[in-house]
Amino acid sequence: MIGERVWLDIEQLNSVDDSGMFGQIADGLKESSIVLMCVSREYTNSQNCQMEANFALRSLHKKAIVLEVGSGLPGDRNDWMRSSVGMVLPPGEKPYVFTADVADSSEKYFETIQKICDRLKETVLLEPIESGTKVSSEEESSSNSLRASVPMVGDAVVAHYAAWQFFPAKVASFDKGSMKYTVDWDDPDPSCRVQPYHLVAVNITATDDLIGIGSSILFKQGVYRFGDSTGDVWNLGEITDIVEEDGVKYYSGKHSKTAADGLAVAAWPSYRPTFERSRSHDLRLFPNAIEMLQAYKNL
Repeated sequence: MIGERVWLDIEQLNSVDDSGMFGQIADGLKESSIVLMCVSREYTNSQNCQMEANFALRSLHKKAIVLEVGSGLPGDRNDWMRSSVGMVLPPGEKPYVFTADVADSSEKYFETIQKICDRLKETVLLEPIESGTKVSSEEESSSNSLRASVPMVGDAVVAHYAAWQFFPAKVASFDKGSMKYTVDWDDPDPSCRVQPYHLVAVNITATDDLIGIGSSILFKQGVYRFGDSTGDVWNLGEITDIVEEDGVKYYSGKHSKTAADGLAVAAWPSYRPTFERSRSHDLRLFPNAIEMLQAYKNL
């Protein structure tokens, strides 16, 4: 609406490193009264956009207006609706459609803009959001599951080692400036202990409400041996399909890396380019960087 103050990351961000950027995004979301989300398949394919949406809606419980943009093709809509972003959208909140196949005239353009302005007026001006708003038990559980995915010092994790192989370890320390963890491997190997935040996952069962199409996860494939130690090799993957049978969700996906990326397990006899029908207890999730910085901020 004319005269309303808005926060847009590409205009307000003044830091190029992850630590500063995510901190500024967190502050912008915290100070907002409502979030206007322009969602598309491309949006939900972005890890940063997924983090923003989950932090705003799961952790901060912000009200949101959803504007669907992009191609409008049924396949694209199905993909983003089944992503972790689509799963966290407010129940019953019907997106305003502003896709290429709909917004094909100035009349339709201004009609949609007017609808959004009317909705903003109803939500922000007529229904002011008070601080300390109570959240439902479902929302609280969702927020807790997001925070639980943040590796803290002493936590058991699955961390990247080298050549896109991930192994069990414990967090020894975290550097907020570089956003890197130092880990102690479960086996006695002293090498490759410092790893970036986006390649370290808490070693706990992933919750179904955080896994959607396109989610970046770790899955088991292969077995390693180091001296007297042996165990599963975890691999970086992407969810490509979810089916639900008798209330149980099964996840299928593919390796995010290939031999061309230096993927070591691609040369192993046990290698398969995909994984099928994994349960959530066979998957691990990486931390939300925005949530992670908030968790360490008060330490």
